[in-house]
Amino acid sequence: MRVCLAVEAEHFLKVLDVLNELGGIEDHELIGMGAGALLPAMIRAHGGLARLRRYVLKEREKLKEYFSVRNTLNLEGMVRSLLATLMKRVASKPVSKLKEHIREVLKGVTVEDVHVLAFDITTGEEKELVTNRENCFDVLAAAISFPPLYEPVKIGDSLFCSLAYMTGIPGKGDFELLVMSSYKEENDLPRSAIAIMERADRLRTKSIMDRRLSLYKRVIVLGEENP
Repeated sequence: MRVCLAVEAEHFLKVLDVLNELGGIEDHELIGMGAGALLPAMIRAHGGLARLRRYVLKEREKLKEYFSVRNTLNLEGMVRSLLATLMKRVASKPVSKLKEHIREVLKGVTVEDVHVLAFDITTGEEKELVTNRENCFDVLAAAISFPPLYEPVKIGDSLFCSLAYMTGIPGKGDFELLVMSSYKEENDLPRSAIAIMERADRLRTKSIMDRRLSLYKRVIVLGEENP
């Protein structure tokens, strides 16, 4: 079964539960986007679902710190973005830092033949990329990178960032199962220019995502993690 993992770092444990229930993980083709792109690589690097679950339980706060969009798209994150722009920088952290984090959670293992989805900024298209021994950390970074925290990733003549950040879920409905993170609606009215920008961006992504959901026959939506 072809499974798309459009999930955030907060939901890694819940995704592992879903994959465990599917059984025979080697019989399924897992393709991730955003932070979800890490999971197929981490499963192989850590030697299976059970070992990875133990790692996620131990390092869940670190994973959220490194890879969470929700932790970044807030007032502090937007201020960092504005400061980075004023300083003529495209992001508050270089892509080298993101690749350093990816290398850490994969224990330095270069995992080959992992398929991910990323957004090509240069063409405005979503693309499927595949890791190999030479490009593993570049490809995973391309699928995860999101402003204002991490700068886009250059591969060949293209610049890539997280497709999850841009559109929420893929536009192609050729997956038999979509596993996705839930998105909470904020009912409070924005009280600042930065809050207005943040809310507008969230509404844009949600509007795209809602239209695309109709393309999927089976969807599992993951809620908030329990404390």
